Amino acid sequence: MNTPLYNQFKTQISSLKGFDFQDFITQLYIFKYGSDGFLPPRKVHDKGSDGIILKERRVVACYGPNTYSLRDFFKKAKGDYLNYIENLQIQYPNWSFISNLEVPQEAITKIHTELCSTAPVLGILNILEIIFELSTSKQRKLGYYLGIDIEYFSKEYIKEILNDLLNDCKFTESNTVYTKPIYTPIKIVINYSKADVNDALSEYDLFIENGVFQNISKLLKGYEDDEQDRITYRILYDFNNNTIGSFKERIKNLTENYLKQYSSSNDDEYLFNIRAILFFFFEQCLIGEKTKEEL
Repeated sequence: MNTPLYNQFKTQISSLKGFDFQDFITQLYIFKYGSDGFLPPRKVHDKGSDGIILKERRVVACYGPNTYSLRDFFKKAKGDYLNYIENLQIQYPNWSFISNLEVPQEAITKIHTELCSTAPVLGILNILEIIFELSTSKQRKLGYYLGIDIEYFSKEYIKEILNDLLNDCKFTESNTVYTKPIYTPIKIVINYSKADVNDALSEYDLFIENGVFQNISKLLKGYEDDEQDRITYRILYDFNNNTIGSFKERIKNLTENYLKQYSSSNDDEYLFNIRAILFFFFEQCLIGEKTKEEL
């Protein structure tokens, strides 16, 4: 990968030193493992730990040096490892070392042969791989943290949401119960013909049971307020200006338009998620005729 955004992440992360790099890894791993899956470090008397991945029972050691030398790299790894062995190994039997360098093979080999043969030794390329496996909203938050200009991020927000849903991103935030509004069945009756109500209710219930509304809601919360406004405006504009006919026909028009725009083929997963996004905005009172409770 050699996109401007990728290179911005690489440049900014490579420039971090000492505690700044450690703090960034804390942010990254909280996004990856969740706030209840990664235990952040203390900045002094850390007993060889720069954080703990709880599910893996793995202690993480971080190193953000000014320059690379094999001697200094191994000295830092050895010091952290011996401190970890003395204080934490019994409780946390796994250990890893992570740096913002492009770690040479000689350094990896030395750690594996002289310290721990099973320890992952991660460098900047591994860090970037972790970042680009996250949802785009989390990537954006990390970008804000690093001071990367928003212009480097895509403005095709609907496409980003679709890709995140398709990629089954790990929604590691604390789970919340998604409760559908009590007025939704009435809203469906108002907007659909009598012959289509049962099909619309069944489709809506499928989205609820699948949990996709909860994931859409979490993804949207990852965007800034002005970005959420743009997403809403895009869907409202397209619904009001690029569709015709009954509500059912207009939803069908918009689904087909988005399928052509965002999918390389008539993919069933894209179709499902596009319909889910449109039903989500319908449920949130942003498109369609409103019930008395919504007015």
